[in-house]
Amino acid sequence: MIRFWGTVLGIFLLLLLLGLLYPRVKDLPQRGRKVGWVEIHGPIVDVSRTLDWIDELSEQSVRAVFLHIDSPGGTVGGSQALYFALKRLKREKDIPIVAYIPSLGASGAYYVASVADKIVAQPGAIVGSIGVIAQLPEYYELGEKIGIRMRTFKAGKLKDAGNPWRPMQKEEAAYFEHLLQEMHDQFIRHVSEGRHLPPDSIRPYADGRVFTGEEARTYGLVDLVGSFAEAESLLKELAGIKGDPVYVYPPAPPKPLLRRLLEGSVGSVPSLSSLLKPYPQVLYLWTGP
Repeated sequence: MIRFWGTVLGIFLLLLLLGLLYPRVKDLPQRGRKVGWVEIHGPIVDVSRTLDWIDELSEQSVRAVFLHIDSPGGTVGGSQALYFALKRLKREKDIPIVAYIPSLGASGAYYVASVADKIVAQPGAIVGSIGVIAQLPEYYELGEKIGIRMRTFKAGKLKDAGNPWRPMQKEEAAYFEHLLQEMHDQFIRHVSEGRHLPPDSIRPYADGRVFTGEEARTYGLVDLVGSFAEAESLLKELAGIKGDPVYVYPPAPPKPLLRRLLEGSVGSVPSLSSLLKPYPQVLYLWTGP
């Protein structure tokens, strides 16, 4: 009887151990093929969820990152945050990143793409727009016509530079031009580092213009012109993956009920409008033709 219950207990413990190990054993064939999927879609504004996902990938056994881009760029801070987060992930895990641009990878989105080991774009994709933009409204003429004035108190000569209720002074314009030039230089420097090209070879194409994917390859801004399949093939080659990659996707963000109802009836609600703020912004953004 003691032997019988000992055998039962042994079988029970064996089954329990197998139950604990099964998920890990089952996952073994996929571990060597796991690829983190990171999307940069739409204007780059609030990047907190994407940054959280990049942090989560640093804890997973991924062999590479596939960076899927379809964006006109966005805020300077958001673009740089994504760039540095991906750069840190690549360095800490020693894994390759391949960026794929099927239709649009401009300004801040190209800034992010430049961190990749290789960039693949469709031949007709819009790529580039290495530049900075800031638009400051002016209300003072309208205010004079309708009798509205704004009285400003300040400590610091340039504290209200860009005040829309008065004409901009030459010194203030020079101040803004210097600010944007500094951000432009940062853009060029980081693209230069990511593309392994001297800054002087990038500057001729860093005047805010966009290029087709084919043109971008000619200028060294893109490595390969091709489809998703070709980008995936390149990723497998760099990561040493045999067989089909197993993509690890970020969790779907929760959507408010009103947004879900609107998307169900009239499609997705906007994008660029989310960039409109009641204060001046400096952007890595392609505003289009």
